[in-house]
Amino acid sequence: MSELLKVAAALRRMSDEKLQNLITQRMVNSGQLVDFFDLAEAITKPTSVSATIAGLPLSQAREIRSLADGNAANAKIAQDLADQLLVSPAPEFELFDSTRESLIEFAKLNPASLNTVSIVTVASTDAPAQAQIDADAGIEIFETLQAITELIFDLEHRYVREVGRRSVGLPDLKRLATHLRKTTDYAKQIYELAHLANLITLADGRWQLSTGSESWLSWSPAERFASLAKTWREILGDASSSELQASLKKHSGVISLDQQLRLTYPFADGSVNSKITKLASLAALIGLASAGWMSSWTTKVLTCDYLPAAKLAAAKLPEPQRRLICQADLSLIAPGPLPTDVEIAIRRFADTEQIGMASTYRLSALSLSHGLETGLAVNEIRTLLLELSDKDLPQPIEYLLKEAESRFGRLVILGGGDDERTYLKSEDGALIAEILNESKLKPRSEERRVGKECLRLCR
Repeated sequence: MSELLKVAAALRRMSDEKLQNLITQRMVNSGQLVDFFDLAEAITKPTSVSATIAGLPLSQAREIRSLADGNAANAKIAQDLADQLLVSPAPEFELFDSTRESLIEFAKLNPASLNTVSIVTVASTDAPAQAQIDADAGIEIFETLQAITELIFDLEHRYVREVGRRSVGLPDLKRLATHLRKTTDYAKQIYELAHLANLITLADGRWQLSTGSESWLSWSPAERFASLAKTWREILGDASSSELQASLKKHSGVISLDQQLRLTYPFADGSVNSKITKLASLAALIGLASAGWMSSWTTKVLTCDYLPAAKLAAAKLPEPQRRLICQADLSLIAPGPLPTDVEIAIRRFADTEQIGMASTYRLSALSLSHGLETGLAVNEIRTLLLELSDKDLPQPIEYLLKEAESRFGRLVILGGGDDERTYLKSEDGALIAEILNESKLKPRSEERRVGKECLRLCR
């Protein structure tokens, strides 16, 4: 029986929970998979197998080296390898051919930690205070939560194509990066994190919102952080988490997460695509570490105590403010983070310019027209701006609101009826006359007047 058939058969026997854990830990894009053979093919690719071996914790690294040398299996640890489909299921626990071939790459590696337990301490003078680490991590959490929210808003209104393989086009990355005042690499990380957290998905060659994005917008900052922390912990896996916790018990005071990851994963190669490199970068993005130093709530994440961890992390986030500064140049400045419900309301009638600790929006005739088209009334917009600014609105904003109110609805497009024709209706005689005199429309139009001015266009 070929390896592909063996792996597919092993997948078929797995429970739904184990399958989900496998897909998460192996970081497989399951959106395009049709059956077990597709998944088997994805996880037996040399790059996938090598990345998984590089991400094995100490006990599993020792066990897979031992199995490769022909030694008897340690059933408990070998089962963890079987759950990742690096070896066949019990009782054989035989290395798959793809695993054995990939192990050749690691043959030259003989880290001391495979034979002895290394403990490296960092002088306390080299480490920042825990309070400073937590404060810096809090800023990272805030920026990441805000960036993912911005991405959700962006995908709700724009068509973002898949470019290459599970990637995003540079113009889309630049647009998001500009709004966030970050680099395109940071924007790419946000896409990856949102995808891993099942907030966005790939379908029909485009990036789309998943059902989880609706929950995200209704969640509190603490709930959002808990969701991202859970994603990181699931990628880490139970076995790796247990070994990392055991390693941390040997330390007191400030802890270097980067250092502990290196000690826990002896085969880690440090490449960009390495699982350990991704875990370290995601930890920094989520606020589980700052500059490599572990946040005080990370130990709770390792033990799956997500709500207590989220409560600690949320205490370091800036408080939302229902405040807006309306300026004569038609810009709206939020000096602090806005509550999500207020931000959603503002985005209905204002364009986003920059998002951050202080955010900037801009009013225009087009943005106000969009708000009116979604069902808002000018009085609702004016009332919200007055409430948030607690001042009279500048004259240019008042003029823009009045102009939008007077111009909106002058021309109404009515969908075709039984005759499948489109009707343009207006009470403005001058506007109708202008449309009738448009040379490009004359061959396709005929005039109908029913009471007030009305024009019917043929297909």
